[in-house]
Amino acid sequence: MHVAQGKVIGGGSSIIWQAMQRGIPEDFDALDLYIRQAMRTARHVSCTYKMGADCDSMAVVDQYCSVKGVQGLSVVDASVMPSVPRSGGCYATVLMIGERAVEWISSA
Repeated sequence: MHVAQGKVIGGGSSIIWQAMQRGIPEDFDALDLYIRQAMRTARHVSCTYKMGADCDSMAVVDQYCSVKGVQGLSVVDASVMPSVPRSGGCYATVLMIGERAVEWISSA
């Protein structure tokens, strides 16, 4: 990640705005360092391990949540979802993924 040079837009809770308010110099390397140290997540972490067919070079796991190229390793959480469901959360979807993965892993 590298912060693009330009005008800081927004205010309030944006991490870049907070950095500028704390007197972080407008040195983009220092700003990058601040963001890396201060960044936290408070949302549904998901969609980070793409699920896809063997011909998809960007896919990390196959349709059974098995990590490609690593025998016996599966990723079974919200990271394999393509997007967060609009239903108000991902809890039920993650439970379903887990239930299905138990079936796939135990039958292997």
